[in-house]
Amino acid sequence: MRDMIALTSSLLVCGTGHWLKGYPKRGAAFFGTFLVCFILALGSIRWMPTPINKVLAIGFGILALWVWLYNLIDICTLNTSLAPTPYSQKAEERYRQALALYLQGERMDARMVFEQIIRENKRDQDCYFQLGKIACEENNPKLADKHFNKCLSLPGGDKWAEEIHELLNSIKKQAIKLTTTK
Repeated sequence: MRDMIALTSSLLVCGTGHWLKGYPKRGAAFFGTFLVCFILALGSIRWMPTPINKVLAIGFGILALWVWLYNLIDICTLNTSLAPTPYSQKAEERYRQALALYLQGERMDARMVFEQIIRENKRDQDCYFQLGKIACEENNPKLADKHFNKCLSLPGGDKWAEEIHELLNSIKKQAIKLTTTK
């Protein structure tokens, strides 16, 4: 139902379906691009009715139509294109290997394997979570925060939210202890 409402709203006003689906920056980009092309098309005809401006008006009109159509195609495929990619058997095996290395205390080796997995699949929220944990243990709060934020921003990453907040709170407490003891 929500997809139908998003599609219908994008039919009426370019980009609004993206806002409804939770992608406001994407919606703003479609809306702004469409609006600029549309205004340029109208302005070329209305204020300067010369033959070259009629050609420009047609060009900008076609561009505005293309942006509007691409907006509709994008809204229909949005859920599938941004969904987490299922693990291949090889990637799952490497993830387990990295996790085993982490549990054995070999953080550097585990980090290298997690980073390799992320290079191949930038939407792997589990690897970002594990990299954040490793950064916490290495007392690198900025890097941990970066990895945790990336994890939470990806589809499915919210499953780690509670544990991430606990880890970040423990880092903050350690930082407070260090500053008060100096």
